[in-house]
Amino acid sequence: MGASDELKAARIALRRGQKKQARRHALRAAALDPTSEEPWLVLAACDSSTAAIRHLQRALEINPNNPTAQKGLEWLRSQKSQTIPPSLVETQPIPTLKHPFRPSQKRKSNVISLSGTLLVITICALLIILPLPILTIVSSISPAAAQFSFQNNFSPSETPTETLTQTPTSTATELPSPTPTPVPTETPIPTSTPTLTPQPTASETPTVAPSPTAKSKKKKKKQTTYQNKQPSPPGGGYASFLPKGVGENDPWIEVDLSSQTSHAYLGKTWIRSFIVSTGTWQHPTVTGVYRIYVKYRYANMSGPDYFLPNVPYVMYFYKGYGLHGTYWHQNFGFPMSHGCVNYTIADAAWLFDFVSVGTVVYIHE
Repeated sequence: MGASDELKAARIALRRGQKKQARRHALRAAALDPTSEEPWLVLAACDSSTAAIRHLQRALEINPNNPTAQKGLEWLRSQKSQTIPPSLVETQPIPTLKHPFRPSQKRKSNVISLSGTLLVITICALLIILPLPILTIVSSISPAAAQFSFQNNFSPSETPTETLTQTPTSTATELPSPTPTPVPTETPIPTSTPTLTPQPTASETPTVAPSPTAKSKKKKKKQTTYQNKQPSPPGGGYASFLPKGVGENDPWIEVDLSSQTSHAYLGKTWIRSFIVSTGTWQHPTVTGVYRIYVKYRYANMSGPDYFLPNVPYVMYFYKGYGLHGTYWHQNFGFPMSHGCVNYTIADAAWLFDFVSVGTVVYIHE
């Protein structure tokens, strides 16, 4: 079938509501005739609003004067600008942060007021109890000294004799006792934070730096050939066989670990090839036949020694293994990852539109 036949079949399937089949025919028509914008209009009608915008932009790159693509893109952008749920979600957590501080302030004020009252009661008790033994001791010395010590009990306790300095020491140790207790509680907090900060820096260096430096000079020559040349279609543009579970018109992905390349097919027909980076020998990529079970436009990826925020175009096919775009290195053609298959961001965006949940991924040596 030619490009026009594939496009006609895509439109018929779309009118019947068979979007999955229409999408396959449209992708094949786009591959057979890259200069036509019509297949991208059909793809825009098959996919969600975000993917439809990319398809219409691609159509306008081919033909900027296409009125259907212009009107469709304008309408989708207007619909997208009217959605405001994100602002509601962002404002929701703010009230929850206000409440915990009020009880804490009340508790602090209650503790201060309680400690103040206890201090006043303690001082009053001392003023009442202490004069009795002091008067008995001083009265044995002389009446004048007794009168002098009695008057000094109500003045600041700096000039009294040694008998007064011994008794406040026992009471003074009780008052400062609350103040040392907060100090040890704050010291453990800084000790935990420094241990977290070195981890991101240490995680990125082993993933990127060791593999090029550990390789021989022959590997550097391969890097230039991989990056300067596009991989050719395998087998003259046709797959030698279909993996288990793939139909004659089903899309599927092949990953060749030995050549660090990947290929997209519709049945046995080759569509596109990519240069990739798979897992290193410490973190090898799994082999076998898998299916994509979830897709994310952006996702955070982390492990024992790395953290990568907002990884674009993520397509998981087995546990934590996935196909995704890469912004932290450009060494495609060499094993660089912790087991995932790294694509350029542009290639991952194309692949994200090509596959769907359930698409077969075949990985081999």
